[in-house]
Order: sequence, then structure tokens, then C-alpha cells
Amino acid sequence: MTTKTTVLTVADLHRSTALLEALREAVVEHKPDIVALVGDFLHGFDDNRFRVSVLGCAKLLFHLPCPEIVFVRGNHEDDAWFLFAEAWKALGRPLHALHGEVFAQGPMMIVGFPCSMGDEHAFLANRAPLPIESEGWLPGVMLSAGPAARTLWLMHEPPTGTPLSQRGSLVEGNPDWVTAIERFSPWLSIAGHDHLTPIRSKCWHHHNGQTTCVFVGQTDHGPLHYCLVEAEFESQSPSLPAKMQVTAYPWQETLAIPSGKVISRSGSKPVSPVSSSEMASSSSAERLRTRFGVTGSTSVSAWPGPSGHESGLGHATGCHISSSQVGVARRHRHTLKSLKERRVRASLNPGWSCMAQCLAPPPGNSVSVLSWQAHSLASWLNRTNAGRDTGHPVKTPSWRIADLAGCFCGR
Repeated sequence: MTTKTTVLTVADLHRSTALLEALREAVVEHKPDIVALVGDFLHGFDDNRFRVSVLGCAKLLFHLPCPEIVFVRGNHEDDAWFLFAEAWKALGRPLHALHGEVFAQGPMMIVGFPCSMGDEHAFLANRAPLPIESEGWLPGVMLSAGPAARTLWLMHEPPTGTPLSQRGSLVEGNPDWVTAIERFSPWLSIAGHDHLTPIRSKCWHHHNGQTTCVFVGQTDHGPLHYCLVEAEFESQSPSLPAKMQVTAYPWQETLAIPSGKVISRSGSKPVSPVSSSEMASSSSAERLRTRFGVTGSTSVSAWPGPSGHESGLGHATGCHISSSQVGVARRHRHTLKSLKERRVRASLNPGWSCMAQCLAPPPGNSVSVLSWQAHSLASWLNRTNAGRDTGHPVKTPSWRIADLAGCFCGR
């Protein structure tokens, strides 16, 4: 007897009223068995225009007409997760918050990956932190779950080195996921994090060995970007599918999995978000410049700004940040173990022109753009400096990245 399971995945909602409403419409239309929130469904800053509250987000997601909802942490699920989880449990629906764990519904198995950025303390609840490297936890998960755990991997940070995220940027992704994919060859991995690159490049999938890596990007006010995974199984017990496909919206393009071949294409193209110049405003720039203690006037009519030493965030705030600081910021948490051997080299980033491309903000109002850029910079600097200064590059609850970002963004 054939069993069919449908999973709708979506990332980077950031409590957007428009996106949450669009998500409900998509769920009503497709009637999935599982809805998977692949990180950053919450929002870590106080720019709440066009966003629902944390409680409102919990209620809207709770009432989605589907049997199961699973959550994977992104870098915005910080202390607000306490409030979200409490509201969710009070409403009476099981809370499936995956952190290096497997979720199974019938024969379908989903592995939810941790996120190396942001603060995981709230999301962990009573669970112990995972080792930094996937080698420390993933083999045990795969051994316990068996081959069926290769069906679908959900990770907020994409694997690095694909066209789905901007190379050399703060949202490029996690190189450790590349190692994990090459070792275990999952059929399908779906990620988030970099909002704009898949939309700008009109590229939402990439083949890595036997694995199809997918990320469809996200806008802040629509249209909603999401994936629909449809799998058919020949058994009722956990197993790899006999047939599987993934459709990306609003592309309405379908791939066969695991081959990654296009089997259906509507010919539609994703709608691009508003231009970067439309997203920046003098009032929001002034707010961030004040936080940095910068005086004087600075034009922010274009992003990422002119090439040179004052582009991107540096251009918007009138700040000059040295190339050595940029080098520190770009080092990810999973490379901290080699900080003593790998000194910050100014030659890596001769100026802010590179960082301007790194700080890719989500589309939407200008405050969220600047908040996101400050959050990215603050998160990376804080995590890198903390690991370097203490000599213990291990994520702990005392590393209040959100608090540091609040210094920049007025949180």
C-alpha cells in the first residue's frame, strides 16, 4: 500500500503579517501533512511595523489547518522563544522544536539541524547544547534513525559554496553542513537565512553529489516563497521514499528527487523585492548613526554604497571599520578553534566594499534593513571576540548576542 506525505517548508517569516497570512492561504490550498518552519519565523528586533506580536505569531501558526508543525531554529529565535513556546503549549498543540533531532510521521523522517548563529539558550529548553561540529552529534542521529533519515534535512543556514547564498558574506551559510552532506548524502536539504540571493539570481536549487540543496529566498511583504515536498512510500514504517518531488513557489517549478531534474515548469518568475535604494531612508539611517555615535550627514541613497572603504553599513552610518575588523566578523563560529593559528589578515578584506556585499538584509522597511545589518555584524563580532578572548569557542547562554545587537539597534 502506497503512503503519501506532503511537507510544506518556509523560512524567514520574521513575524511578517503579510507572510503569515499568505502562509495560511498556502496551507489551505495544498493541505500538507506537515508544515516546517525553517528558522527566523520570529524576529529579534523591535521594528514591529507590519509584524504581528510573538503571541500573535504563535496563535496564527497554531491555527494552521495541518496535522503537524515542526520548528527549526534560526538566528532570530532568541529569548522571544520562551514566550512563544509558553503560548504554544497553553494553546494545546504538541511543540516539535528540532535541534539536531529527527521528527517522524509515518514513513517520513525529517532531520532538524541547529543554527550556529544567534542565542540557542531559550530554544534548547532542557536539552544539552550540541557539539560545534556536526561530527559530534549527527553520526549518532543517523545511526539511530537509519537510512530513512536521509530523506529530508532542514537547516536554517545553507551549506556554503552554492549559488543559493552570497559567497563571502555573513549569510553564506555553514561549511560544516557541506561536510555532513558529502558524508551522508541526504536526498533533499532545505535552508533559509539569505533572503535575497535566490530571488536575485533566480536560482533556487543546487546539486551537491547525490543531494539536492534548496532555498527559495524570502521577501518581507510578499509574495511568499516556500517549498512543497511530496513523497510516496511503499511502506508504513520509516523508509526512503519510492518517489519524491519538490516544488518551489512562486516559481511553480518542480524537481524530481533525488535526481534533481526539472519535471515541471510553469514559466513564471519570482517577484523581486523592492530595490535596495527604496529600502534605505534618512530617518532609519540617522537612528543607526546615532547608536554608533557618528555625527554629520551621510547619504544612504543607494545600497551597498560606493566601492571603497565606506560602503554598506559603513557608508550608511558614516563609520569606518577597518579591514581587520571585517576579517574578524567574517569568521564563523565553527572556525574559532583555529583562531590562534589563523590570524586576522587585512588582505582578506581591503575595505568595506566586501562587507557591503556580506551584509545582505531582508527586504522591507528601512529600519529592519539597518537592524539586520547591525545584528549580523554584532553577532559575528561578539561570537568571534568571545571565543578569542576566553579561549573557549563554545556557545553558552551567557553570550548575549541579542543584547549586543541591541546596543546598535536600540532593542
